[in-house]
Amino acid sequence: MPGPFYDDEGGAEFVYRQPRDTPQAQALALALALLGAVAQEPMAGYACDGDDHWTAELVRDWRRNARRPTGAGSTLPVP
Repeated sequence: MPGPFYDDEGGAEFVYRQPRDTPQAQALALALALLGAVAQEPMAGYACDGDDHWTAELVRDWRRNARRPTGAGSTLPVP
């Protein structure tokens, strides 16, 4: 059989080959960038358990402090 054949962690077979031209290389780079972004799981920090950690008083304290600029030239939006 020709070509490099591999198995992944789950035992599924795949064929690997180098891109043949610039458009294929660019498509591969984009695909890898997208897969990298997916692997980051940016929403993992939002566990939907805020009620377990925040009280009305803590929210008010946070909001009160959020209105203060934190450094020279910094501004925070005030509703």
